[in-house]
Amino acid sequence: MDRPKPTISFTTRDSTEPLALPAVLGHFLPWYTLQGSSFPLAAEDAATITHPPTIENDRHWRDPRAVYRRTHHHMPEIGRYDSRDPETLGWQFGCMVDAGLTGFIINWNGQNSVENTITLAVLEALEAWNQANPDTPLAYCLSIDSQAQLPTEGKTPAPLAEDVAYIKTHLLRSAYLHRDGRPVFTCFPYEDNLPDWLEAFDQQFGSGGYDFLWSNVAKGQGETGCFLWVEPSESSTDYSNAYPWLDPEDSGEGRARERYAQWSDPKHRHLYGMAGVWPGFDDSLVAWAWKPKEQHDRVRPRIIARQNQKGSCYQQLWQSYLDELDRAESLPLPLVQIVTWNDWAEATTIEPARDYGRSLLEETRQYVALARERWKSKCPH
Repeated sequence: MDRPKPTISFTTRDSTEPLALPAVLGHFLPWYTLQGSSFPLAAEDAATITHPPTIENDRHWRDPRAVYRRTHHHMPEIGRYDSRDPETLGWQFGCMVDAGLTGFIINWNGQNSVENTITLAVLEALEAWNQANPDTPLAYCLSIDSQAQLPTEGKTPAPLAEDVAYIKTHLLRSAYLHRDGRPVFTCFPYEDNLPDWLEAFDQQFGSGGYDFLWSNVAKGQGETGCFLWVEPSESSTDYSNAYPWLDPEDSGEGRARERYAQWSDPKHRHLYGMAGVWPGFDDSLVAWAWKPKEQHDRVRPRIIARQNQKGSCYQQLWQSYLDELDRAESLPLPLVQIVTWNDWAEATTIEPARDYGRSLLEETRQYVALARERWKSKCPH
C-alpha cells in the first residue's frame, strides 16, 4: 500500500510564494580568505560578535594552523578567492542560479567563529543579490557544526543555548528557508547528543516551532527527519582498518538507498528527509587525515572516485534519489543537499573549476528539472 504523502510546503521567511520542490541546496563553506584584514564587517554586524576572532591570511587555502592545514585538488574558475568579497559572492550566486539551485546551506561554527564573521558578509551580499535579481532569488538555511561548542581554530566558544539564541536574533534573515512557517536547521554532529540540541531549540522556538534534521542515522528522538552525508556503502567501510573506506569505486549509492529505506520506517515518526548527492570525495590533502587523533586513532585519507566502473559518481547519487521518488512506501524527500558546493580541500565541489569547467552546473540543472517533474507527478499537492 502506498505511503500517504503529506502536504509539505517551503517558503522563505518573508515570502508566501511556495518554492519549487524538490528544493535543491548546495552545502556552502564560508571558509576562505586572502588578506584577513580585508572586507571589515558593517558596524551593526560587527557589534553582534562578543569575541571577534582573528582572521588569518589565506585561510583554508594554505594556512599553517595545527593539523588542520587545507589545500586543494582543483582550482576555482576564478582562482583563489575571499568568501567575504561581494564580487566573489555575486559570481557564486550567479553560478547557483545557472545550476538551477534553490539556494544554499551555510556551514556554521558558532557566533565567535571566523565562519560566522564570513556568514554575516554572505548574508549582506545575499540580500543585495535578491533585491537586484527578484526573478532569481536564492534561499538559505544553516547547518550547525557541533564543533561550534569547542575552542577550535582559536575561537571563544559559546554554550549551545547562546548560539541558538544568536541564530534566532541575527541570522534568520528574509531569505531563510521555512517549512510551513518553521525555520529549517540541520546539524553536523560529532557526538550522539540529539536531545541537547532539541532542548536548546525548544527554548528559543518552542516545541514544534522549527524543523531539525539530524545526520544520516535516524534517532527517533523527536527530530523532524534526517539528511544524507557522503559515505560509501556499508560493505565498503571498515573503521577498524587504517584506510576505513576500502573501495574508492564505491560511490555511496548503496548507502544512500539504505538510509532512505531506514528513514521511511514509521517508528521514527519522521515528517520528511533531505536527500544527498555528491560528485566524489578525497581528503588526502588534508593534514588531519594523516595524523590520528585520540578519538579517531586510525583516521586515514578517504576517497570516493569521481568516475568509477559504473560511470559518474554524481550521476549515480542523483539516480538513487530519483529512484526513491518512485518508491511507493518512501518517506517524502522534498529537499536535496549537494555535498558540496565549494569544499575544495575534500574534492566534493560542483562550483566551476579550471579543470572540470562548468559541466557539473549543467548536469545539476538537468537533474533538478528531472527531479521536479518526477516530484510533481508523484506529489501533485
